[in-house]
Amino acid sequence: MGTRSGDLDPGVLVYLMHEKKFDAAMLEELVDYRSGLLGISGIGSDMRRLHEAASTNSDARLAIAMFCYSVRKQVAAMIAALGGIDLVVFTGGIGENDVEARARSVAACSGSASVSTKIETDQRTIPSMVPGRAARCWSFPRKKRADRSPYLGIVPLEYCRIVAGKG
Repeated sequence: MGTRSGDLDPGVLVYLMHEKKFDAAMLEELVDYRSGLLGISGIGSDMRRLHEAASTNSDARLAIAMFCYSVRKQVAAMIAALGGIDLVVFTGGIGENDVEARARSVAACSGSASVSTKIETDQRTIPSMVPGRAARCWSFPRKKRADRSPYLGIVPLEYCRIVAGKG
């Protein structure tokens, strides 16, 4: 969602083709490279920059709010489709580092019995595939909580391992 559109009504594409004379290349540029957080904020796709600008820029606030709404919507859809969950895991740049986005992304679900916003803190250091760097590892209990609410956790994503085909 950094520069891509996310959910998009196909009628928008038809409108842009007929009324604004967009061709396929223009549509691709718009939906893949000029939409998402960048398109909404007009600032960029980096959440750190958006958080910095949010105090004075309503478009930055809107982009953050829409991102968190999109995550909440996807989590809620997965909970419904699966009939419940045991664990919600955040990973990647925003998932690992953006405390506010994580909190806002599960806030709508946490009011119900579906998801608790307590992030487990059993953090250990384990060897990493990246030379000279240790990875964080979060371990989770294997049994349900007494209130049956799922665990929330953060699992670091080692991009180098994935790019190297070892992830």
